[in-house]
Amino acid sequence: MSHGLINSTDMVFAGETPWHGLGIRMESDATIEAIAAMPQFSWEAKKVQLHLPNGEPVEGTFAMVRSDSGDVIGRSVGAKYTPMQFRDAFGFFEGFITRKEACIHTAGLINNGSRTWLLAKLPGEIVVKGEDVLGKYLLLSNSHDGTSPVQILFTPIRVVCQNTERAALRGAENIHAIRHTRGMNQAIQDAAAAMGIANSYYDELGEAFRALAAKELTHTESVDYINTVFEAEFANAEKGSTRAKNILDGVHELLFTGAGADMPGVRGTAWGAYNAVTEYIDHRKNYRTHDTALENIAFGGLGGKVKQRAFDLALAL
Repeated sequence: MSHGLINSTDMVFAGETPWHGLGIRMESDATIEAIAAMPQFSWEAKKVQLHLPNGEPVEGTFAMVRSDSGDVIGRSVGAKYTPMQFRDAFGFFEGFITRKEACIHTAGLINNGSRTWLLAKLPGEIVVKGEDVLGKYLLLSNSHDGTSPVQILFTPIRVVCQNTERAALRGAENIHAIRHTRGMNQAIQDAAAAMGIANSYYDELGEAFRALAAKELTHTESVDYINTVFEAEFANAEKGSTRAKNILDGVHELLFTGAGADMPGVRGTAWGAYNAVTEYIDHRKNYRTHDTALENIAFGGLGGKVKQRAFDLALAL
């Protein structure tokens, strides 16, 4: 992902530097309250009545705007929609940080604040083989356009290459939703349930990744696997096109040159082939904007769908 796609002021981080070295460093023991007080996050999302060209109000229809700039960050929400500010959306998680059950890693904005997000790191790691490990994270997000509740996504990240290996097991969505209409106590209970689910999810995911690392593939089988993963991305008219060929060639190359491909037990396995796909989506694919990149990498956009298909097909092997 190109550095030029990143607006570094839209992200803050604690600990190791994320997102290709960009962002503003926080204190390592950062809290949600401290982040909410930073200029990037201290503005409020406000409802503004929409009007027709003749000035007549559109009954029950509002836009969401930023209080500091007046920029529109969500269109056409209803009268019952209640905006949640950063500290309101994520404040329920503060107790887990205080008790050292999680620590804040990164926080940021997408589309000028239409979505705010927080990445929290959980204790422990998933050991696939030797030094090939993944960190265990939760990705919390909140939208201001009325399209989604506060969400908690289980987000493992491979240390050697920072691939976001977000994969649903057995067709189940690895998302826990907290509705805007629920009170703080219920949100805390929902978060506790998500934390409990995360422990079992990561145990099972570790077993799946180790199974992929134990499955040896010939080069022909690896290439066939990658071609099958991307086949659905190309319309019939694009199959065999220069664009399709360049994409497939790029992913095939990562079988040998991808980050971590030279680690023992990676190259020539289903795990290595799967990571060739995820590295392409996360780091090599060209995205028009930083926001598009984040939506694809972390929030299940088209890139996320490719990665899920890659995971499912790898398990099928």
